[in-house]
Amino acid sequence: MIEADELLLVKEAVLIPHLIGIVERNMDEMEQRRDPLTRAYLITAQTVINRIMDRQPIVRKELLNRKIKLIGNKTPQKGAAISYDFVAGGFRQELNLTRPEARAALGHLLAHYMDEVKQLMKATS
Repeated sequence: MIEADELLLVKEAVLIPHLIGIVERNMDEMEQRRDPLTRAYLITAQTVINRIMDRQPIVRKELLNRKIKLIGNKTPQKGAAISYDFVAGGFRQELNLTRPEARAALGHLLAHYMDEVKQLMKATS
């Protein structure tokens, strides 16, 4: 059976590409604005993307160290927005997230990275 921290790693590995896409889409929308603060928002969003992308190889390495292999995205089962197969402990397992679960997990991850950026900005000011 997969442990809770391993499941969190699997979720993070699956959700990181989705999160990058969300932030990039928001950046594209922000670029259309003529707001004086837009440049500050874009710089912050790019910093968030950089932090997320820096984390991606760390998550992959940790999965490799724990002998967890993501097999791939599959057609979501009824009620699931995201569905992935993975192998952990020699057993094939599934990760199925409904839309509310995926939205909550993405929000949590984004808040984590935003807190990192906030700490970074405090340290440099």
